[in-house]
Amino acid sequence: MEVLDSRRTVEVLNGRRSREVLDSRRTMEVLDDRRSREVLDDWRSREELDDRRSREVLDGRRSREVLDGRRSGEKELDGGTGSDAPLGFHYRFDGEGRLVRWDTREPFLFRFRRGDGSRRREEEQEALGCYITQHVYRLLEEQCGLRRVALPPPGRAPVFLSQGALASSRPLLVLVQDRGTVRSGQWSWQGIARDGVGAGSQIPYVQRALQERWGVALLNPNEGGASPEEHVRHAWDGLLAGAAAGQVAVVTHGYGGLAFVDLLSRRPQELQRRVCAVAFIDSAHNLWHQPLGGAARDWLKAHSRKWVLSSKPANRSVGSLKADCPQLSAGTLDRHSAPASCMDAVFRYVTKALRSKPPPFGIITRSKSRPPGGGARPQHANANQI
Repeated sequence: MEVLDSRRTVEVLNGRRSREVLDSRRTMEVLDDRRSREVLDDWRSREELDDRRSREVLDGRRSREVLDGRRSGEKELDGGTGSDAPLGFHYRFDGEGRLVRWDTREPFLFRFRRGDGSRRREEEQEALGCYITQHVYRLLEEQCGLRRVALPPPGRAPVFLSQGALASSRPLLVLVQDRGTVRSGQWSWQGIARDGVGAGSQIPYVQRALQERWGVALLNPNEGGASPEEHVRHAWDGLLAGAAAGQVAVVTHGYGGLAFVDLLSRRPQELQRRVCAVAFIDSAHNLWHQPLGGAARDWLKAHSRKWVLSSKPANRSVGSLKADCPQLSAGTLDRHSAPASCMDAVFRYVTKALRSKPPPFGIITRSKSRPPGGGARPQHANANQI
C-alpha cells in the first residue's frame, strides 16, 4: 500500500508539473500573440498615418488647383480687369454680361424671398447689390466713358455725365430710375442679376444716346440721403439747368416719373421751355394727386408718352379714361424688364420729338439770368469744366 501511495503521489506530481508546463506554454503563446497584435497594430498605425499624410498632400494639391482655377475663372469672367466681388461671393459677370457662378458657369438663381428674416440671406442680398453697383459703375466709366460728378450742395449723391454733356449744344438725355436700392446706371438690379447687364442696366440707353452724339446724364435718386424728389430737383438746379443743350429729353422708370412731375410742378416754365420729350416707363406719377397747373398738364399731354405694363406687343396703344398722356404697351408684364423691352420704341419717340422741335434760338440758361423778383442768382457748376 505504501508503494501504491508513493506511485500515486508521483503521478499527481507529474500531472501538476505537466499542467504547469502547459500553462507556461499557453502564457507564452498569449504573450507572443499579444506582441504580434501590437506589432500589427503599430504597422497599421504607420500605414494609416502614411495614408493620412498622402491624403493631406493630395488635398493640398487639389486645393491649390481649385484656387488657381478660381483665380483663372475670375480673371476670365471679369475680362482680366479684376473683380469688384466681395470675399466669399460665388458669382461673377461673364463676357456677355450675365451673372454666373465662377466655377460652374451656371446662371444666377434667385433664392431671396420677400419677408425672409434670415440674416444670411440679407447679407447675401446686400453683397449682390454692392457687387452689381460697383460692376455697373466700372462699366460706365471704363466702357462708356462717363464721369462721376458730385452735385453742388445741398446735393450729396454723385451723378454720371458723358464728356461735355453740359457744355455741348447737342441734345441731352436724362435718365431717372425707380426708387429703392437701384443706383445710378441701373433700371433694376434684380433684372441685372436675372437677365444680365443688357437687360437691367441703363448702359444700352447710354450707348444708344452716345451713338446719336447726344449728351447723357444719369441721376442717382436713391443715394445720399435725400428723397428722390429732392435729388432730382438738386440735380436740375445745380447741374442740368445750366447746360448748354438746346433740347433735353427725359426717360423715367417707376418712381422716377413721380419725381420728374414734382420738378415740373416747381419749375413749370423752365422745363416747358427746355424739355422737348418725356418717356414714362411704368411710371408711378399721378396727376390727380400731384399739384400741376392747367398749362403744365396740357404741355405734359403733348410732350410725353407713357409705356405701361401690358401683354400687348410693344408700342401698341393701351387706352385709359384717366390717362394724362398717350399710353403704349411696354411689351411685358414684368416691371424689371420693361425699360429694355420698350427701348427701341422710346428712342423712336425721342428722336422724332427732337427732330420736330428745333432748339429755341438764343437759349438763356438759368446760370445767366436772375430769377423773377430780383433774387440772388442760383449757383451752378461751370459747364465748361464738365
